[in-house]
Amino acid sequence: MPEPKLRMYPSGFLGSAEVKSSEQIGTERYTARLLSTSTIINENIHVASMEVSDIWACVTNASAEVGTFEFHERVLRHALKVFGREQLYLWIQAQKKSPQYGEYMSRWIDETLEYVFRGVPRAFSVYNWTALLAAAGDSVNTRDSKVVQDIFFNIERMGEGYSVASFIAAWLQQTGGFEDLTGSLYVLFGPR
Repeated sequence: MPEPKLRMYPSGFLGSAEVKSSEQIGTERYTARLLSTSTIINENIHVASMEVSDIWACVTNASAEVGTFEFHERVLRHALKVFGREQLYLWIQAQKKSPQYGEYMSRWIDETLEYVFRGVPRAFSVYNWTALLAAAGDSVNTRDSKVVQDIFFNIERMGEGYSVASFIAAWLQQTGGFEDLTGSLYVLFGPR
């Protein structure tokens, strides 16, 4: 069975192409913006997950829905779908094929692995990561991104058999894990 198709999200990360997404900017409109004399172009041709956008709106608007079982289930169901790969290792390897893969994407993966498996607090907030990770951003990797990744996939022998579902379960076991997962979905698959 072939792997599901992936698409690039505004962060530069790849995820499922099978989730409902925001409208892509028309190429004529985008080209017109590129050819304009304006030095600021705020439009992004990459699409975001509509479900992640809706989930994040609930979080930022402090909706009463956020504390409910149904909301938690909604977040978890979408997380399992939007990653677009069943195996964590394969999802990480797919990221390295993104035309925008670079130092910040590598650091986000490393920081997330350390948070999920070691409980190491994040160095940057959701808002910092959202600003750092943009599809128009850095695509040059100036560091060895495999340092932390190798620890988890080779030394601990999780390798290709470690599922995204198991990863999410481990994520939820950390203090603040659900909130971090929700914020991470926004960083990875939300709008800019």
